[in-house]
Amino acid sequence: MLILPGDKPNAPVLIDFGQVSSNLLSWTVNVTAGTSLRLNLRDQTGALAQSTPFTVIASSWLIYI
Repeated sequence: MLILPGDKPNAPVLIDFGQVSSNLLSWTVNVTAGTSLRLNLRDQTGALAQSTPFTVIASSWLIYI
């Protein structure tokens, strides 16, 4: 799973979580609130799924991806 800039889907990767083999990922966000990001995910066949852009908010919530 990769984190990329939300407005530049082909930009260099900001965060690379590597291969995620479980259905749960915990991430302590180290990105400034207000930043636009998107997720890139690949399945076992290499097919790409890309999220729509989302904005990081200031919060103490724990969100599971």
